Amino acid sequence: MRFCLAGAFDTLWSFPGPLPIMDEHLQTLEHAQETAIDFGSLRQLDVVTGVACGTDIRQALAAIRDMLAAHPKTLHEPEPMIRVQAQSVSSVNIAIRPWTSVDDYYDTSSEINRAVLETFRECGIQIFFPQREGCLLDSATLVLP
Repeated sequence: MRFCLAGAFDTLWSFPGPLPIMDEHLQTLEHAQETAIDFGSLRQLDVVTGVACGTDIRQALAAIRDMLAAHPKTLHEPEPMIRVQAQSVSSVNIAIRPWTSVDDYYDTSSEINRAVLETFRECGIQIFFPQREGCLLDSATLVLP
């Protein structure tokens, strides 16, 4: 059973079913929430992986897309979201958000993480490795203030 939450000031109510509000703006927000978060029996995974900065990003995105298409527990509709999420010092982060059934959510999340690792290894795509460069100074040349 699905429950909707509605709040006003410091009060929060919970009741089954859709939110019975006539205000068009709030109905639109409710519809957006249902569309983005709750399809009843479906859930969207949120997996983030990082690849080395020199990676061919098109190859990485295509490899992920192919891997998801072949995975038995991810759905083709609604279409999975695969996007470059951010660039960091050591990596390019990729957000992978496929849909699966609620019952398969945790197993599929783990399987997708493993499948990404295996797919990248098979395709020769480097997973990012945080690196730091250090410099040792001779104590005789070190001048302290």
